[in-house]
Amino acid sequence: ILSSLSFNNKISNSKYLMEGIENIEYKDIEIVDQLNYRIKLLGITEIVNKQLFERVHPCLVKKNTYIGNVNGVMNAVIIEGKPVGEVLPLAPATLAQNTGFWLKMDDKSFLPGFCEPLLDLKEKDTKSINVTIPDDYDAEELRGQSLDYEVEIVGIKEQKLPELDDDFAEKIEPGKSLDQLKETLKEQMLEQRKGYRQEMVTNQILSKINSELEFELPQEIVMRETQSRVNDIFTSNTERGVSEEELVEHQDQIIESAGEQANNSVKTSFILEQIADKEKIEVSQEEVLNRVDQIAARQNTSVKNLTKQLQKKNGFGRIINGLKIQKTLEFLRESAVIKEVEPEEFEQK
Repeated sequence: ILSSLSFNNKISNSKYLMEGIENIEYKDIEIVDQLNYRIKLLGITEIVNKQLFERVHPCLVKKNTYIGNVNGVMNAVIIEGKPVGEVLPLAPATLAQNTGFWLKMDDKSFLPGFCEPLLDLKEKDTKSINVTIPDDYDAEELRGQSLDYEVEIVGIKEQKLPELDDDFAEKIEPGKSLDQLKETLKEQMLEQRKGYRQEMVTNQILSKINSELEFELPQEIVMRETQSRVNDIFTSNTERGVSEEELVEHQDQIIESAGEQANNSVKTSFILEQIADKEKIEVSQEEVLNRVDQIAARQNTSVKNLTKQLQKKNGFGRIINGLKIQKTLEFLRESAVIKEVEPEEFEQK
């Protein structure tokens, strides 16, 4: 709606790029945090070469920017144009001009010090509030500002958990009773726990193998893997909005991190390949075809088109190698002697 109003043009849902946050993993958040960024889902509309482009996707924004500190239920709009430059309809001004704006009584949901003076008020009560933004506030644009508000309490709501009954279950998953919903959730949680446990066992096995086996790695392969990882980091971060200057500024850190990962990856691959050869672990044609079917479905393309792409880029070799490593890890997990320990005992070790 905002894009349509801003550019006086109807925006078609079928013509713009839309990507959600389903592919964002926790490790992505950790990496960008180290680079002093946050991941935000942004809707962007701009004119490039006299053409209108719209897109919605996760982007990297600096922590010390206004939009980098928009959290919870709050939203923000940034407008840039000629001759006004960049305009920020700041949340304090926006909130002051609106009525019926529901706000959770928590400093994290708005400005520090705004909510506490309102806690004892009742409906129809009014209060004048002055908020001074602390100098260490994340959004530099607001630091040190003194903001005055005239607040009227037009309504109060108390958050209450719903009754756990069949009506609740029907809203969550139509056609299921509460007992059926519980069973479904239990199965999902057990499957998730199984995945976590499998990942933990795998990591411990690889850590043990890597710590006890030392050998010289082919530096040419390590360097190629390092360069590949650096390229991936630069490409993915550029697509998410990080400037080239910012990446160059952190290039030493990026190269060092990529080098460590590449060294561990190459070493692990060599070890797993030797185990696969020793144990005669092979990949069947049926397994390769099944994996191709899965990739084609995930990429929303035909098997025929994907096959052509794989043939051009030696993709089948990578698929076979990936499947062999996967089967080798399964063999190691099945062969491992696992001893369950209490968390306290594990922490002491």
